[in-house]
Amino acid sequence: PFSLRELEARIVTNIKREERHQQKTEYRFMDEMLIDYSEKIVAIAGHKMEFTKIEYQIIEFLSMHPEQVFDKERIYAQVCGYDAEGDSRTITELVRRIRKKIADYSEKEYIETVWGIGYRWKK
Repeated sequence: PFSLRELEARIVTNIKREERHQQKTEYRFMDEMLIDYSEKIVAIAGHKMEFTKIEYQIIEFLSMHPEQVFDKERIYAQVCGYDAEGDSRTITELVRRIRKKIADYSEKEYIETVWGIGYRWKK
């Protein structure tokens, strides 16, 4: 339905768009914590932290929405998907593990429990 020149132009445009996307790196600094969203790295005071995929997804989701409170169901749906099998009590255990790993390198608590509601990322 279109010429070869147009096809070539569309391909070149998509390749350029993809290259720009790959070069974009987004960082967020919070006190001594660095989150590199492109490389999916969390470091505290220069120490690279090891998190499971779902633990990192929780950190990413909460840190991208600082001071906003999310209930466990919303966090679970965001990181596991609506069709996932399991329940939101998993989030409680994952947050506990995240806090424990962070506590090895920092005294600051980044994830705050809002009793009766859920969790929020502290600025």
